[in-house]
Amino acid sequence: MIFLLSLFFSAILLQPVYTEELRIYSSMEILSLLGLDPAEALKKLGPPAEVFPLRGDEESQDDVVFYYDNHLYLFWYNNRVWQVRLDRRFEGAIAGISMGDSKEKIIDILGKPFYCDSESCIFLLPDKGYPVRARLFFNSDSLYDAYIYRSDF
Repeated sequence: MIFLLSLFFSAILLQPVYTEELRIYSSMEILSLLGLDPAEALKKLGPPAEVFPLRGDEESQDDVVFYYDNHLYLFWYNNRVWQVRLDRRFEGAIAGISMGDSKEKIIDILGKPFYCDSESCIFLLPDKGYPVRARLFFNSDSLYDAYIYRSDF
């Protein structure tokens, strides 16, 4: 009987406790995630659903990525979040814009882009003691992927 009770309480204690917090957090300000250290990120978001390496074109571009169930990704450099990705399934708001918004609507909200090419635009965001950029990717004029990052690396 003691074994069953300990098994039951162990199962309860191992249940994710951040699920509701992730839902609430999805609509909070994404910029506040930049610069977090691992302890701060775990405190704010809980443990990630997945952790994986991402190989860049050059060795210096290799990242460790935390993926969360709300379709938010944290990219790490020197134990700090340097980039946040939000994929097409993300349901929250990013600086007043949402996935699926038109390029025209986003320009109305964020202002003239710093740079655009055939598939994306880069916007300058408020400085946090370091320059912050948003690279937004469009599919048929609809936002489907967003990267918010420190541009001083």
